Amino acid sequence: MGPRKRSLVRKAESVLDLTFPTGYCQFLLEFGAGHFRSREISGLINDNFEESSAIDAIWYTLNERKTGLLPQFVIVATQGDGWLYCLDCSNDEKLRNRVVGYYSPAPSEIQTYEVLWPSFEDMFYELIRETLNR
Repeated sequence: MGPRKRSLVRKAESVLDLTFPTGYCQFLLEFGAGHFRSREISGLINDNFEESSAIDAIWYTLNERKTGLLPQFVIVATQGDGWLYCLDCSNDEKLRNRVVGYYSPAPSEIQTYEVLWPSFEDMFYELIRETLNR
């Protein structure tokens, strides 16, 4: 997608009422969002968070919150079969920046939020590496 301005990143954080971990913030500033072969990393497209697509993390997150996604999570990628990869943006440093699995449309009370990667950077690296090795 291309670089995004810091003001747009801050607006997205404000709309979601959270702050992005450093690595994801850097990804948004440098790339906005990404599509590498068959793999998409959701990010920022523009400031229209109400009408967009799955590669727009803010739009996707806001829509999934309507059906139970917890407010500290931001959708950063999908598996394509209902599984979403969610970045933990909580203020707790022990939890912040981990990427967890979330199955949509399962009710929030049965979600396990299994940790899939310890950080956004680890997820990004693994997804790109996996795509290159196909």
